[in-house]
Amino acid sequence: MESKEKILVVDDDPEIGFMLKMMLEHKGFDVTVLQRAEATADTVKENEIDLVILDMLIAGIMGTDVCRALKANPATALLPVLMITALPDAEKVCMPAGADAVLSKPFEMSELVTNVHTLLSLKHDTG
Repeated sequence: MESKEKILVVDDDPEIGFMLKMMLEHKGFDVTVLQRAEATADTVKENEIDLVILDMLIAGIMGTDVCRALKANPATALLPVLMITALPDAEKVCMPAGADAVLSKPFEMSELVTNVHTLLSLKHDTG
């Protein structure tokens, strides 16, 4: 049996985290949700995460700082990061931080799933 690809959602809004978990699990992914950004690196390592979906602002911590830390660590540098945000012009901030893609809230679930599949296929091509 093929193992499910593992996605980590980091968002301090429990409703958004729950919604993303339900939708992505329905699409066949194994999803872990964190509401605290501080545990991101440990969770990625412990759960062999394949993709991180990261909110721009997580309980006062900038998602861009979390993204930079993931990309600076050789163990997680190639891990795809999809940032989600309601802030305008987010790409100008998120992409230089190392985000592989940015999705503006509100977004359609089909957009999210397309981005997830694209980033995971790129990971398989390079990883």
